[in-house]
Formats: sequence, structure tokens, C-alpha cells
Amino acid sequence: MIFRWVVYLLRMLLWGLFWPLRRLGKAPDHVFIELKPDMPLVEPPRPSRLRRLMGARHPLSAWRLKDRLEKLAQRSEVKGAFVLLRPGGFGAAQTEAIYNALRAFRESGREVVLWTKSLDLQRLAIASAATKVVLAPGGSVGPLGMHRDLLYFGDAVSALGLKLDVVHSGPHKSAYDRFVNTEPAPEVRDMMKWLFDDIYGAAVALIAKGRGVPESDVHGWIDEGLVTDERALKLGLVDAIAGEAATIRTLTKTGKKAPRLVPLDGVERVLRRAPQPPGRAGIAVLRVEGAIVDGVTRRPPLGMPRGGLATRWTLHPLRRRDPHRSGPPAVDVQAGQSGRPLHRLPRRQRRGQ
Repeated sequence: MIFRWVVYLLRMLLWGLFWPLRRLGKAPDHVFIELKPDMPLVEPPRPSRLRRLMGARHPLSAWRLKDRLEKLAQRSEVKGAFVLLRPGGFGAAQTEAIYNALRAFRESGREVVLWTKSLDLQRLAIASAATKVVLAPGGSVGPLGMHRDLLYFGDAVSALGLKLDVVHSGPHKSAYDRFVNTEPAPEVRDMMKWLFDDIYGAAVALIAKGRGVPESDVHGWIDEGLVTDERALKLGLVDAIAGEAATIRTLTKTGKKAPRLVPLDGVERVLRRAPQPPGRAGIAVLRVEGAIVDGVTRRPPLGMPRGGLATRWTLHPLRRRDPHRSGPPAVDVQAGQSGRPLHRLPRRQRRGQ
């Protein structure tokens, strides 16, 4: 513990020496943000040193996007952001998290210009958080509805002369129904309808709030179906039609100079925070991924990103912790993320930093 405090004091000394230079470091006029459908919601673990040497990159998460934009909003020289929205399917949780981050940055008095080639329902909800939505020439919007394909193989299994015996533990436990039935059960159909109504209603509310129109107008846009770029501009779905380079030239200029555009990862040095003292209580992060079985937690060699097994032993470091010792007051269990047991996480992640 004494060694940790010595290291902490040395780091604070270096931080104090270089803090004036860091504050004098020029923040960008505009920050460049690229939004991809595979953006994780929570902060993923950094790739191992071996994988970083092989070219692996730390992907931008919705949590880090919100954190960086909040810090950039505190710098008066930052005028706004240019957002490149990539095509692809964004999930409902991704949509809401990204919308809230961009909307908060917009409400801080910054301009948020978003450029994209096409829009669907979820991407239109994300774009609605921007001050200005620009569609590429020849781009399209829609269809803005929602659909889901449910595959059932009951007839195919019967044609092969096979029979599958399924024991249900409840009316909504329908994981194996697709191999027995030819259509969804009424409980499954009702559950899917309830889920879709909730996702659809949330997206419509975000679009209406962001574009400043009543929800009835949004329903009218959805009923239009697939629309061209000119029709989308006439309806008010987008604010302009222009190419990416032309859109960047329209950003707010600082004096007579062109706007200085820097990627979001390029402002880390300006936003770097002070070292944290050792022993500071935080929220422990427990990531669980892969098959959950009984036995001992296993991890692949060399820090490979996939292939681990999560078990009840993953939680044993928390159960064995002495309640009288200092430790995290809470644990955030993230299912579906990289499966590392708590005691094998890097120290800064265990401390909740």
C-alpha cells in the first residue's frame, strides 16, 4: 500500500508540472465522431498488449462518447461536432444512449452536424439529436417501419422423420418451439408485439423531440414509406442535401480560418484527468460472456477476445471478500461482454475508473 501511495504522489507531481501545458493545449474547433452499428454500449476492456501490437483498436463505446462530449462541452473553444453516421442496424439501447449524448452536447450551445447516406427508423432517431441533418445526394430515407422474421421448422423436422420432445417450464419459455411448431404461440406473439410497440414508441418520441414536431407528423413520415432525398428534404426529415466534404466546409468557422476538425480519439491528451488516489472506492465491473456452466472459470490464452466460460466461480472473489475490508460498494454485472473474472480485471477497472 505504501508503494502505491509513492507511485500516486509521483504521478500527481508530474501531473502538476505538465498541467499548465495541458491547459494551454489547443482544443479542436470541431470534433469528428464516427458512429458505427457495432458500437458497444459499455466500455469494453482494452485489447491486450499483444493484440494492440497486431493492430487491434479500442472501439468507441456509447459510455465513452457521453463522457468525452461532457468534457468537451466545458471547453469554450469547442464549437461543435461533425458526426458521420454509418449505415447499419442500431439497436434500441444504442439509439437512446447515442441520442442522449449528442442531445446533451447540442443543448450546451454547440452545433452538431450529422451527415449520412441513408436513414432508417433507429438512425433517424439518432440523427434527430443533431442541430443539422445532411443527407448525401442520391440517398434515401426509409422504410421507417419495423419488422421481424420468425423462423419455424416444425414442418421441415417432420418431413425428415424426426420428432423433438420439449418440456416447457412456462408459457413464455419458447426457445425450442421453432423446431416443433409451425407458427409462434399466442404468448410469443403477444410478447413480440409488446416489445415492438415499446421500441417503436420510444423511437417516435425521440424523433419528435429532436426535430421539434408532434408525433403525428412522425407517423405521417413513417407512412410515406421509402422516400428519395428531395422528398425527405421537402417533408422536413433532413435539413440539407450535400456531400461529406461540402458539409464539413459549412461548419462554423473561427474568424477567417477554416474549422479545425479533430477525431474524438485525438483529444484524449486535452481531456486527460488527474490520477486517482489508491484505495478509492468505486464500482467493480464484472463482464460475463459465453457459455455459463458449472465448474471453474476458463479464459482463452494470450488474452483472446472470445471463447471464455463463465461459471458460478466467477463470483467467488466477491463472496470471499472480507466485509470489513475496503472494497467496491457495488458491482456492475455486464452480460454479453468480454468474460473476465473480477479478480483478473486490470486494477483501474476494478477501481471503477
